[in-house]
Amino acid sequence: MTAIPAHQIVLDVSTDDDERSALRAAAAASIELDVQLVVVGPERDTWRALRTVAHDAERIRVLHAPPSAAGISSHDQAVLAGLGFLRDHPSTTLISASPTSLLVRRAREILEPLPTVKQPALAAVVPTLTGHGRRNDPFALLLDVGATVKCSDGDLVRFATMGAAYARLISANERPRLGILAGGHTAQHWPKRVRQADQWLAGTTGPFEYVGVVRADEVTRGLVDVVITDGFTGDVLLRTLEGVAVSAEALVDRAREKWRFRMGFSMLGGPMERLRELADWENYGGTPLLGFRRSIIVTHQRSTRRSFYNAIRLAQKVHRLQLLQQLDTQLLAAESHRPADLMARA
Repeated sequence: MTAIPAHQIVLDVSTDDDERSALRAAAAASIELDVQLVVVGPERDTWRALRTVAHDAERIRVLHAPPSAAGISSHDQAVLAGLGFLRDHPSTTLISASPTSLLVRRAREILEPLPTVKQPALAAVVPTLTGHGRRNDPFALLLDVGATVKCSDGDLVRFATMGAAYARLISANERPRLGILAGGHTAQHWPKRVRQADQWLAGTTGPFEYVGVVRADEVTRGLVDVVITDGFTGDVLLRTLEGVAVSAEALVDRAREKWRFRMGFSMLGGPMERLRELADWENYGGTPLLGFRRSIIVTHQRSTRRSFYNAIRLAQKVHRLQLLQQLDTQLLAAESHRPADLMARA
């Protein structure tokens, strides 16, 4: 097996609030994990904050981001510095809680896309009622969830290819089931891009099982392992599910306060805690931005120390499994199986 190059993780700390969540996560990881870290932010402020937390000085260093200039915010400067480092150091992952639109725009300017990819996709996990893959993971993969609002049929197919490769590696799912999100199972009601992507995927022989179009209510039932959609629809679905989870948790807490429900909830203690764990986005760390020849993980803009720490662990796992190499191979294979009447399309 080919040796995996030494890995570095660049952590954007420009979004840190007074809690210094990203920086504290990096400091803890430098002590607890086998990792080389580069934190990027205003140099003087970052060094000053770093001196207040325990860390391994041999495993963490600071990359200076210039101060904000006319028309360029401090967040933007940090993203530019981080992406520039990423471009120049192939075996590197960038983790950032900066706005997705900013990350995508700057990544397009600085990084080279993967073969055939014209639009990137964010891949998020969605809790489901049934498990997936050899590890019986209790979530499906949903992409895109905000990187690309307008998609062609070719974009959706490439999202499918990238999502299937990710599911195979992360969930040990050798042949993931894959579907395109739509409002129903009647083809005449689907957007044109969905009909064409459906035709393309139905004629593809690849390392996934294409099951056709799925409805939103079928996603959480776990009927498929990978769900494909445009970034606008995926973001709406993801935020809806997050809202439902928060509301359900609030209702459970409210019901638990009533004495006649306490006994029932005490009997359901284990399953209810499991539900809370699955609905907690901090456990997942972040979402990979797929489509570039470099590894990027986007974290929630309200990320805490725990979610940044888990994002660092996710970055290590993605690198160890050599995801980018797998995406490169599978994207070229998928393009070669495009149906003849779609060959002229992007």
